[in-house]
Amino acid sequence: MARSDVDAILDAASMAARQDTLGNMLNQLPGLLVEQQRYRDAKETEDKRYADLQAFQYRQYNDLKDARDYSSDVELVKIGSELEGDSAITYFDNLSLKTDNGRSLANSVSKSKKVTIENNNNLNSQIKNLYTNIDNMTYDEALNATNALKLDLEAKNIKRDLSTIDKKVAVKQGREFANGVLDIVDFGANEDEIRNVVNSSQNPTEIFSFVIGRLDKQKLDSIENEKDKNKLFTDLSNALPGLINAGAPQFVINNVESKLNELSRVEDVKVGEPGSVTETGGFLEREELEAFKSQGQSGIIVVENNDESRTEKNIEINLDTGEYRYFDAVFDKETKNRKIKELRDKRKEAKTREEYDSLTRELQKIIDRPIEQTVAQRAQKEEMLSRIGMSGAF
Repeated sequence: MARSDVDAILDAASMAARQDTLGNMLNQLPGLLVEQQRYRDAKETEDKRYADLQAFQYRQYNDLKDARDYSSDVELVKIGSELEGDSAITYFDNLSLKTDNGRSLANSVSKSKKVTIENNNNLNSQIKNLYTNIDNMTYDEALNATNALKLDLEAKNIKRDLSTIDKKVAVKQGREFANGVLDIVDFGANEDEIRNVVNSSQNPTEIFSFVIGRLDKQKLDSIENEKDKNKLFTDLSNALPGLINAGAPQFVINNVESKLNELSRVEDVKVGEPGSVTETGGFLEREELEAFKSQGQSGIIVVENNDESRTEKNIEINLDTGEYRYFDAVFDKETKNRKIKELRDKRKEAKTREEYDSLTRELQKIIDRPIEQTVAQRAQKEEMLSRIGMSGAF
């Protein structure tokens, strides 16, 4: 066979083989394309999953870092919140924080501090002005101004120590009382000494007790002007509440009370007949009086009123004279404090401004009302005033 024929046969066979392969390839092409797409999709999915994982881990890291930074910021802000005055403002002005939330928190606390400082400055000025101006006020003016300040502080829920002002008001009360006595009673050569103590002492207890301790019946008997005598007895009857409000020790109050009882005792005044009755009381029968004394009782005592025809709750009996009188409950310190608390609680629940103002006025009246320590104190006042009009009294 000629070589050209062989070559032709080989070429033909080669061409046939290529055509078979090409056919197979064409037949496999769709599957290859699908497989290729699957591979690309899988790679794309894996790439996205990896990117999401990276993003999650990044956010998680940043969130954790922000949380740590914010916690650190909060601790720094907390330090500043515990500072007072200008030091707090300086602290926040120089504070460097890491988070926006931390900076926002610091800004809020700083503004609150500035408002507090401004309020405190205004309040300090108000307290300072009151303390200074008390010297130019009467006792009533000073007391009203002090009570108004206390009510204002209470309404704003601010607690401040006003003990220095309270003491100064008490001193003012003591001096007005003492000077009133000095204007009426002639103390002779001792007057300069008494005035020196009154005007120099900063102790209201000393002022009250010093003046009262130097009074005697002879000095009271020498007062001729009935108006002056009436004023003196009124002032003396208010001396015990003044001492109590000034925080005087109990032994001082007892001594002053004893002195006032001594000054009010009049030997030549005829007492009522045993068994006699007046509108407000009367005198015990001798047997009744002796029955109380046999129990070891003496002086002024208080018993419960069992007479249903009388509305009063108590009876006060003077076992030295046999005299008794009806009276209701004493307005003592405990009663006053309880009433003040009740009114303050009511005022906190006030629904209108009118109701709030009304309760404030009622509260002010209770605060201004003197404290009566004992029943004898109130009886003493009435007794002294009633004796002004008696013949031969003082």
